[in-house]
Amino acid sequence: MKNLIYLFSLLSIISLSSCSSDDDGSSGGGTISFDGKEISIQNALIEDYGADGDHYNYDFTLTGTDGNTPYIVYFELFSPLSAGTGFETGTFNYVQGSIGTDIYYFSVAELIIGQQENLATAGQVVVSGEGDNYTVTANLTFADDRTLTLTYSGAFRVEQGL
Repeated sequence: MKNLIYLFSLLSIISLSSCSSDDDGSSGGGTISFDGKEISIQNALIEDYGADGDHYNYDFTLTGTDGNTPYIVYFELFSPLSAGTGFETGTFNYVQGSIGTDIYYFSVAELIIGQQENLATAGQVVVSGEGDNYTVTANLTFADDRTLTLTYSGAFRVEQGL
């Protein structure tokens, strides 16, 4: 079910990013750097899924376009509940397998360029800030050894995940 909601959210973001007159309420700046291209981030979204076992789940989606081609970067971050009662900022590392209760981690990060999906196989995401205003940096590696660097600082539209 979460995958269907994720797909619907991505389609909504694509349609929002394709209309320059739409105002999603976010203001900030940043870039996605991948394969020698630097894409300006136009939309920033957080989906708050709340407590998930021993962790708190925030999904970040940042989008931009290269002409008519949408670039979407998505990562599903988990902060330990032992750090507080909600999402806590920190350094999130790519982890596969067993997760300790005190670990900041992500196991899913994705770059979608048009219709092409690229899943990260390694990397790190650093988040600071609070409320709806965050600074995010990410360094992700993909199966073909290509890398992505992302920086964004500013407001996010925050929605409750379903």
